[in-house]
Amino acid sequence: MGAPDDEYRRQLDGIGGGTSSTSKAVIIAPPTRDGGTHEYDATYSFAQISVTTGAVEWGGNCGNLTAAAAAFVTDEYEYMGGNGVVKGGTRRVRLLNKNTGKTVLAHVPCAPDGRYAVRGDFANPGVPGTGAPIRLEFLQPSGALTSAGCLPAAGAPVTELPGKVRASLVDVTTAVVLLSEADGKRIGMELDGGTPVGKEALVTLEHVRRAGAEAMGLDPAIDSVPKVGVVGSGVRFAATLAARFLSMGQPHASLPLTCAMAVGAAARLPGTVAYEATGGRTLLDDISIAHPAGVLEVSATLEPAQAELASVGVTRTARRLFAGTVYY
Repeated sequence: MGAPDDEYRRQLDGIGGGTSSTSKAVIIAPPTRDGGTHEYDATYSFAQISVTTGAVEWGGNCGNLTAAAAAFVTDEYEYMGGNGVVKGGTRRVRLLNKNTGKTVLAHVPCAPDGRYAVRGDFANPGVPGTGAPIRLEFLQPSGALTSAGCLPAAGAPVTELPGKVRASLVDVTTAVVLLSEADGKRIGMELDGGTPVGKEALVTLEHVRRAGAEAMGLDPAIDSVPKVGVVGSGVRFAATLAARFLSMGQPHASLPLTCAMAVGAAARLPGTVAYEATGGRTLLDDISIAHPAGVLEVSATLEPAQAELASVGVTRTARRLFAGTVYY
């Protein structure tokens, strides 16, 4: 990957791109078979590689690479042991994320040869061009990292952290520490992506992130999870909510996909800072979240009893860029 690269942070001596979004890997494997049948089409493990230290962390999942894994499994279904059945032009791929133990159901549009269609008209904010939409459903996504439900701090929708910061600690597809827009402004991180986040603010936000990690029972020394972000009303951005996150200690240029789903889920949980940012409205399944690169649509479906999340979902695109040998 070209890490560590603390001096230049460009990863020129590898295939990384110098940001947390472009210093990642996913390892995909065929499912373990038992008596000739299996529950999943493939398993996958996600690795976050620190640009500055080269540390490899396995603490969470990545939504974008989940879409890439689904596209890869679709292209390689024969190797993966799949039956190659395509219904209505779509292949349903069932994945097991080994990091979290959670199931993801992917709906992958296919070309006539049964492989991922690639070309399409779906646009991802922050990504140039368009592609064929891959719909991802993260099933029973609560407790992905803590096994303590969607609100791991004893079910509290808001926890006060050092510095009189009100935070919602949420664990849905990944663990996040959500701050209100007011606390974000006070610390120095505005929702407007064009506003820089100063060094002092980054230090303060890291302290908040670590305090949130401890409150959730997670290791605060792991940089990749939980992530810390600010959430507020999205009205001025023509969206339900607005959010801005740090990733590996730096402002994210758009919105980490798993964080987006955690925010969408939190918006449906009364008392959280995300719920408060909606004005306490009863939301439908689909929620739009403005971020520095555009607006992202997520869904958060509650169980009939309204006590737990059944699924969260999002749509992405993917494309195979190369296949070959990487030397190190």
